[in-house]
Amino acid sequence: MTAGARGTRTGQRADRLEERALLERLSHGLSEEEIQRVLAGALLALDKRGRERLLTRLGTEAGATLRRLLASRGRSRTKAPPSPGSAKIREEWEKAWDEWEACVAESGDEDGRYVVREHHWEEPYLDGSSLAQDLEPLAARMRQILNRVMDEGLAPEFSFLAAIEELDSEIGSGLPEWMDPSFGDGCPLGPEVTGCLLEWEWRARRREGRSALDLADAIRRLEVSARIVSLDADTIARFIRGLGDAEQQAVLRGIAAHRSASHWAEVLGAAHSGWFKIHQVLARRWDPTLFEESSRQNIAHDWTLALPLVADLLRRKAFDQAGPLIEAAVRALLRLETGETWDPRETLLIARPGLRDGSDPPAEAFRLLESWRKVARGLGQDELACALELQVAVGRRWADGDAALEAFRRVPSPQFAGLRDRLFTDWRSLVVEETLGREADRREPPGSVWVHALVDAARAGPDGAPSFRRAVRQWLREAGRAPAAVQQSRRALGTLTLDLDVRSSLRRTSPTLHRLLSTRWHAEPNVRASRRRWIERLGVADLFPEVLELWRRHAASLVPDPATATGSTYDDCAEWLAALFELDSTAYQRVVHAWAGLHARRKNLWRAISRKRLPL
Repeated sequence: MTAGARGTRTGQRADRLEERALLERLSHGLSEEEIQRVLAGALLALDKRGRERLLTRLGTEAGATLRRLLASRGRSRTKAPPSPGSAKIREEWEKAWDEWEACVAESGDEDGRYVVREHHWEEPYLDGSSLAQDLEPLAARMRQILNRVMDEGLAPEFSFLAAIEELDSEIGSGLPEWMDPSFGDGCPLGPEVTGCLLEWEWRARRREGRSALDLADAIRRLEVSARIVSLDADTIARFIRGLGDAEQQAVLRGIAAHRSASHWAEVLGAAHSGWFKIHQVLARRWDPTLFEESSRQNIAHDWTLALPLVADLLRRKAFDQAGPLIEAAVRALLRLETGETWDPRETLLIARPGLRDGSDPPAEAFRLLESWRKVARGLGQDELACALELQVAVGRRWADGDAALEAFRRVPSPQFAGLRDRLFTDWRSLVVEETLGREADRREPPGSVWVHALVDAARAGPDGAPSFRRAVRQWLREAGRAPAAVQQSRRALGTLTLDLDVRSSLRRTSPTLHRLLSTRWHAEPNVRASRRRWIERLGVADLFPEVLELWRRHAASLVPDPATATGSTYDDCAEWLAALFELDSTAYQRVVHAWAGLHARRKNLWRAISRKRLPL
């Protein structure tokens, strides 16, 4: 070092000492706000020569940043603000990591926010999901400055991969041994943390001339070795799909070449894993033969893998080759055991348990049936093709009664009347199940006769009204012979009452009963709307008074016995007692008089009755 350079360094140290001493004096005598005003005021008071002396004093990096900031003063607000200097970027990077490390440290504190005890009688556990959520905004801040940190060499020894490995080893460090941090869902890292990891490691590898496969392999090895953390599969998939063509092909070739390695075999053998889906996306684009091979091998585990293969065979009119694939997909979809079969001419697909659980119809299942219909038509299997067309039409709109009935009417008759009637019977049972539920032994519930009759009447059109009236009146007579029968049929009776009440009479005559029936049971709303349209169309709402009369005759027997109440909660007893008072005040007095002797000591019962403002 020259004498001149040594002199410059000595001068800079002296300047900094002088600056620190001044800041200490200012901090001692001024508030933070006043110090900020002094700083801004001093800069504004400097003339051009003074500012130049200041910029020189600050040094190259800080001086250049301040020059940009001062030059931007007075510009239009629509222009982007000048970028921060390297020192500011380094400060923000280090601050984010300090907050990251504070979160991780708190995960090891028994009294920290990540140790949760849901009930006092349960053991506490580490809530890794909350930790992962708190790391997301920190990673988002890092992601905004990641390129600057790398390009300007502000963290030359840093590795995001190593940081995630350290996170995995440090989570819950300090907690008792019995509080296993890996228990439950672990710490599922979100898209921001996963995205930061991928972007940093990919940029680092490109600088070193390493391949995208090297990155994919490192990420997969991290997933295998991780004890607690897991990465966001969708973020990994988007990142891989966003690589260039050459990188995508390199990843596919590498995965295929190393598929027998333990860390790849595990995920490529699981059809629902994120990496298998990535493999399929890449193979479909770059190696159709490999795509077809891996799809065929895994249809038993994921039936949707058959869909693109079948679509390709249909384009080529290879109907005979598509048939076995469709059969394998249907078996996987329905989880058929060896020896089991499903014939679309006999039962409805949508009526099978599990296919109506989602909020949307199983669209892909109907795509499969539509493809099967085309195959059947191409092979001259007209009855099967007709059944599949009906399956799709009814399955997609099964809850819309009118749409389903229209689909049944379109079936050619008498040619295919047999399959139409079999599938109609299955659909009618489905309407019953969605209206009244299903018994544990899969038998239809008591009172289902009126739902059967309503569906049949709707199918028959205007001529169906008399048969519906006969069926309802017969059922009311049979149910009314014994209080136990009414009790068993309470849901069916309540649903029929609300469906027939097209003028909202019940809300006026017995608001309590209306509330009980409206809130007690919940059914599929489109099925409910269909039933009520049919009742209005058939003109059978005049049955409502007869149904209400059955309630009046048997309301007393429907009031729950206080002796069977859970604990000391009698709200249900009081609710039904209020409904009885509105329907039959004389029967109400008899029940209250009997309770006065049997249940006089049940103070909570009488409090619940008093809250209903019922006469005692």
